[in-house]
Amino acid sequence: MARRSASNPRYRRDAELGKTRKSAARAKPMREKGTVEVTRTAAKKKADAKPEVKGWRKFFQPLPTPNTPEFRRWRKIWAGLMITGTVFFLGALWQFRTEIGNWMLALTYTCLFTAIYIDWTKLRPMRKAMMAGGKGSSKGAPAAKAKEDKGDSAGDSSAKKG
Repeated sequence: MARRSASNPRYRRDAELGKTRKSAARAKPMREKGTVEVTRTAAKKKADAKPEVKGWRKFFQPLPTPNTPEFRRWRKIWAGLMITGTVFFLGALWQFRTEIGNWMLALTYTCLFTAIYIDWTKLRPMRKAMMAGGKGSSKGAPAAKAKEDKGDSAGDSSAKKG
C-alpha cells in the first residue's frame, strides 16, 4: 500500500505512535534468541514421519514381493508368458492379415490372459498374505514355507504308499 501523506504521524519515524512497518513479516513481534524450546517428541515425530507419496507416483511404487521358492517359480512362469505373448504379438504384426498372423494373435491372447490368471490366482494371494503377516516385511515368508511343508508332507506320505 502506498504512503498517503508524509506528514501523517503514522508514517513518521520520530512519532511515538508505534513502529513503522515495511512488511508484514517485520510486523510480527520479535522474540529473543533461545526463548523457545523445541520438545524432543515433536522433533522425533517429524524425523520418523515418512514422506507421503502423492498423485500419480503412488501407483508406481514397487510392490512388496515374498521371497519364497514358490513365488519365484510362479513369477518366472508369469514373466515367460508375458515375454512369449509379446513375441507372438510382434510376429502377428509382421504377418498381418494372414492365417499365420491370426494364429499368432490367438497365441498372444492365450499367453497374456494366462499370465493375468496366474497373477490374480497365484501371485496376488501370496503377496497379500505376506503384507498381512508383516506389513511389508518378510514375516509372510515363513508362513508360506509352513504351508508348503504341510502340503509336501501330505504329498510325500501318499507317494510312499503308492
